[in-house]
Amino acid sequence: MASSVRHTRAFQWRRALNWLPLGVTYAFVYMGRYSVNVAKNPVMERFHLSKAAYGDVMGIGLLTYGLATVFNGPLSDRLGGRKSMLIGAFGAACLNLILGLRIALGGDEHLVLWLTVLHAINMYFQSFCALAIVKVNAPWFHVRERGIFQGVFGVLISSGYLIGFYGGGAIAKDFALQFVFLAPAVLITFWAIIDLFCLRNRPSDAGHPNFHTGDATADDHDRDVPITPAWVLSRILKNRVIMTLALAELCTGFLRYSVVNWWDRFLKEVHHVETGASVFNIASWGLTAGGIIGGFSIGILSDKFFHSRRPPVAGIYYLIQLPIMFLLVSAGS
Repeated sequence: MASSVRHTRAFQWRRALNWLPLGVTYAFVYMGRYSVNVAKNPVMERFHLSKAAYGDVMGIGLLTYGLATVFNGPLSDRLGGRKSMLIGAFGAACLNLILGLRIALGGDEHLVLWLTVLHAINMYFQSFCALAIVKVNAPWFHVRERGIFQGVFGVLISSGYLIGFYGGGAIAKDFALQFVFLAPAVLITFWAIIDLFCLRNRPSDAGHPNFHTGDATADDHDRDVPITPAWVLSRILKNRVIMTLALAELCTGFLRYSVVNWWDRFLKEVHHVETGASVFNIASWGLTAGGIIGGFSIGILSDKFFHSRRPPVAGIYYLIQLPIMFLLVSAGS
């Protein structure tokens, strides 16, 4: 198995040319995902929207994102990771452009409906990007390489929080509000064009031999059983580890978006911190730092101490979350 993770220098360079633009694109896609969050305080104040109304905008977007991954998963299998990433990125860019133009038009009685529908469509395209990340990277990395690589790749993904909240916050503070949406539209488009030329689904598409990745699905293409959405779903539902982690991620997602969606509003209402202010920026850096430290530490623990097994590390980090949740509750009370 050790030979399976020895790659030529040429392969490593080409692989970097694949994952690096992909990761940077996804970071800016994050900026386009959280543009609605960053614009929350200015939009609510300018157009006199309630927290309940704006909560619906973000909540329906997240629901759309979750449901879209179920339907877009089999579609991404058919299209391939490269096409899925391009569809998602260009789609997210287009929807952020439309959102920016809609904000520029001003408010009316239909503004909440417009924001809800447009953000939901944006999140639909965002789901393509999330699926493409796994779909593209998996054939390029042996399972024993993925833990540490995920830490490196996680730096790019976590920087999306910084780009989104820190960068978006600065835009909201110093420029017209519509640029919170227009800026990610331009940046996502730029990097999606780079992906168009650099991104390849598998090593053989870039002139390098494919190799056995060592994961549970590496031999699926050699099996007599046709790989259909129903077959994949049956394997997922019968796997106790996957189902346990899925339920755990459901709870984690609730905690994550409770913070991500409302931390800036909490700072404003309780501590009178405006979007783009120093404390706001420090909190933005904190989201990024937490993601980077968590990604690297999880990858190293998994690869070095648990033989590339992910569930034990996930269990450890879920236990660490428990006291932190109580601290958050104490800080907010």
